[in-house]
Amino acid sequence: MKRLHEIMNIKSNLRNQGFDHTFVMERENIRCLEYGVVISPEEFEIIEIHYCNTLNNDDKCIIYGIELTSYGVKGVLISHYQCYLAGMSIQLWHKFAGILRTMFISGTCRPVNNHLKIVRFHNNPVQQLT
Repeated sequence: MKRLHEIMNIKSNLRNQGFDHTFVMERENIRCLEYGVVISPEEFEIIEIHYCNTLNNDDKCIIYGIELTSYGVKGVLISHYQCYLAGMSIQLWHKFAGILRTMFISGTCRPVNNHLKIVRFHNNPVQQLT
């Protein structure tokens, strides 16, 4: 229950920042649920990431703040940590793996309210951490 409360708080904070659409991950793309639009990896940027860690290794998730670069539309994508093992296109995997690599290998992310947060703006390197 604590994890669900944490996820809802993160999603609410992102919504307050204008991330008001919902995206889901598919094999080769992401999809905007409000419009049913399929978005290729080249059409979006990962702006913000929250890594929700719990005591149970099977219960981890990553919450992404995503912006569609051509439209300025922002939204949230929530993925289970294990989805990266389930099979996705190399292009989509590369998009998400690149930012996760930055987050974990660089050692530049910090805990915020029991989860890790990294903020990144478009193709620039990490500019702000809270």
